[in-house]
Amino acid sequence: MTSPCAFTEALTTVPADDWRRNFAQLQVCKLYMLMTASKRVKEIIGSLLLNVSITMSFSDKDRNERRVYVKTGRALKGICGLSGRCTITNLRLKSCNIKEGLLMDLLSNVLKQCPGLEELDLEDNRLGDDVGIIAEQLHKCPKLEILNLGLTKIDEDGAKSLAQGLKECTKLKELLLHRNRIGDAGMKSLANVLPQLEALSRLALDDNNITQNGAKSLARVLPECETLAVLELWANHLGDKGAECLAKVLGQCGALTHLVISGNGIGPEGAASIAGVLPKCPVLSCLKINSNVLGNAGAKILARALPQCKVLKKLNLQYSHIGDAGADSIGQVLQKCPALKEINLNGNQISDDASERLGDVLIEHRPDLKCSLSFFKH
Repeated sequence: MTSPCAFTEALTTVPADDWRRNFAQLQVCKLYMLMTASKRVKEIIGSLLLNVSITMSFSDKDRNERRVYVKTGRALKGICGLSGRCTITNLRLKSCNIKEGLLMDLLSNVLKQCPGLEELDLEDNRLGDDVGIIAEQLHKCPKLEILNLGLTKIDEDGAKSLAQGLKECTKLKELLLHRNRIGDAGMKSLANVLPQLEALSRLALDDNNITQNGAKSLARVLPECETLAVLELWANHLGDKGAECLAKVLGQCGALTHLVISGNGIGPEGAASIAGVLPKCPVLSCLKINSNVLGNAGAKILARALPQCKVLKKLNLQYSHIGDAGADSIGQVLQKCPALKEINLNGNQISDDASERLGDVLIEHRPDLKCSLSFFKH
């Protein structure tokens, strides 16, 4: 590990032109090195007009809250000093114990000074309702393309505040809000702003207590999200009715290539809704509907739809309570599904005999198809 002294010495002795050429590989090295750098060193950095990417995180063994809090505070102050000299393009501050009070104020001040910011990653901090403080500064970051606020304790009120700030993020491509608690009310607030994010290609809403009502709010605007390619909704509570709400509009989502609805309590009825629209999805190439309660009935329904799906390449059905009858139904149609390249059936209740039958089909008709198959042992 390079010491702060060695880093400082290098900055003061290496010609500026060499730093310009090589800084793309160096990035920031270690943030604490910049914080301990002398005034002269910071002037040298500023003279290079660098685009800087800053990454800082703390592992589980570093989770002394007071120590992390102090280090993060110092780092944020250092970033404020650096922002006047360099263009900060990526700011990743995972698990940094950022919460209400001083740290939130410091982060807000940083964002005010980062007009060139393209990525802001605050995953695993404790923003909560104070995410509004961050949202208020998003208009200061007109180039923002990636916003990661996963696992930050955002609830429905926080989602409402965030929605207001997102209106200014016209270049946002990825919005990651996984493992929060935005609920149906928060989903409704966010849905109102999604069509205004004209570049949005990925939306992660996993594990957010979203039910069929939230799915209805989302479905209402999905056809207007013309660039959305990846929609992640695993570990919510959509159920069959929520799946039906989404199915009604999936055929109108012309850019959607990946749909993740795993772990949502979806049964045969929900599977039927999704299966009915799959052939009408123009570019949907990956469907993850695993960890639901599809059973043999749901597997049979999906199997009937597969030969009509001309673009579907990957299908995940693991841990879906599928038995021999469901596996046999899938096996019977695989030779009619040339587009399908990968299917995951791990963790189901498929016997050795049924597995052998499926294997024979693969060997004879679809040797190019990757099939994952392991028995779930109780």
